[in-house]
Amino acid sequence: MIRPSSELLAVSRRWFVTVMSREKTTMRKFLSAGDHFRFIGTAEEELWSGPATHAEIAEHFTRMPAIAQRDELLAEAFEAGNIGWSFCIHKVWFEGREAPLVFRATLVFARESGSWKIAQRHASFSSPNDLYEPDRPADP
Repeated sequence: MIRPSSELLAVSRRWFVTVMSREKTTMRKFLSAGDHFRFIGTAEEELWSGPATHAEIAEHFTRMPAIAQRDELLAEAFEAGNIGWSFCIHKVWFEGREAPLVFRATLVFARESGSWKIAQRHASFSSPNDLYEPDRPADP
């Protein structure tokens, strides 16, 4: 049975705080050790798979501009047995950028040895549909 998960919501929020603080060792502890692990970023080349990529992912977050402020616009989480997921939307201000970006992330979790681990992560920045649908009227 699928049910809301306050536990996974708390884990998800801790993940985002850890990313903001750039704690590489702690970041890696959130990630699944399984070969099924997948991590999808916002840029075309940001696609990692397998536990051997954990260090590279942690480095990725330390190379990006520091996050000056993050406002949570929406956050929800659900679980069903040993699988769960969360969906979060944040408004993010990066240091050196005046305008914020709206950042969306889905985290898929698997319970491994009694702890929730990120098995898949997907992130995107919102963009208007008229950027890739030329015949569509511009979004208001």
